[in-house]
Amino acid sequence: MDTRLFYRKRQGRSYIPPESSDEDCLDSDDSDLDKTYVPERLTGSQSGDSSSSEENCDEPDEVGVPCVSNTEQIVEPEVGDNLPQAQSPSRCNVPKLNLLWKRNTVKSVFPSPVWTGEIPPSTEVFSPLTYFKKIFDSSIIDYICQQTNLYSKQCDVANTFSVTSTEIEQFIGIAFYMSLIAIPGNRRYWNKKCGVKQVSDVMTLRRWEQIKRYLHFADNTQQHSAPDRLFKVRMVSDMLRKNLSKIPIEEHLAVDEQIVPFKGHSSLKQYNPKKPKKWGYKIYCIAGASGIIYDFEVYSGPVNQPSHLPNVNASGNVVLRLAERIPK
Repeated sequence: MDTRLFYRKRQGRSYIPPESSDEDCLDSDDSDLDKTYVPERLTGSQSGDSSSSEENCDEPDEVGVPCVSNTEQIVEPEVGDNLPQAQSPSRCNVPKLNLLWKRNTVKSVFPSPVWTGEIPPSTEVFSPLTYFKKIFDSSIIDYICQQTNLYSKQCDVANTFSVTSTEIEQFIGIAFYMSLIAIPGNRRYWNKKCGVKQVSDVMTLRRWEQIKRYLHFADNTQQHSAPDRLFKVRMVSDMLRKNLSKIPIEEHLAVDEQIVPFKGHSSLKQYNPKKPKKWGYKIYCIAGASGIIYDFEVYSGPVNQPSHLPNVNASGNVVLRLAERIPK
């Protein structure tokens, strides 16, 4: 069987009057009727005489349905006939609406504030490492070094492990480099055949694994009874926000959420199917048109709104908390 004929578009039936018809049940005034209209089967006896057919033609059962006498026949198109299809009268008779659009200017109830700030001009362009050290400064490096050595002693008092601030900087640089050049398995960066010299020449594999084992950002003994899901990174987060607040803020700002991709085991991991990266940490940021982030807040569940800010809703509270960075 030819599938093209089976799945072809259905075509309507054609009304073809007989050539040798002495009596025509349609008046001459109905000559403008669509000849391709598909008549319905007449109910009742089809074997009557010509007089009964004429009576049926004078009084049609339905309005707008042409009557078909017994002497007329309905010819269906054969397969392959390209007959024109009947157009729907409902589409042809719909009048077009001439819409007139008017532009109305919406007047704000509150006057728009005028930006009185000023961004200092850039006299010199520094290297990316210099900009990174302005935000991730030496105080954060020293704090991480201190907490890492403390955690190693808490695990084992007789442990002789000790790390320096320079090694912490090298560890962070290797972590950034691994995110740019992806190799399956951390140990392969030190492989002789497929290794990366920018990693293997800076630190040995054994030393890198030791620092990764004891890397810590908070003292576990200082955790209070109140649950804080960000206790492990709370101090580092606050220090980063403090350094970001030193950047002169610009005029055009926006608050939006950002997903940091992560699929490991963590209670802070979120799932959003509408994002390009569906799994990861959710961070609310206030950023400018230049792409600089001036403040952020890591999502860790419901947060109590400060007393000096109105409580509107979950999304609005985040905007109000981050908008405190903006001058009044």
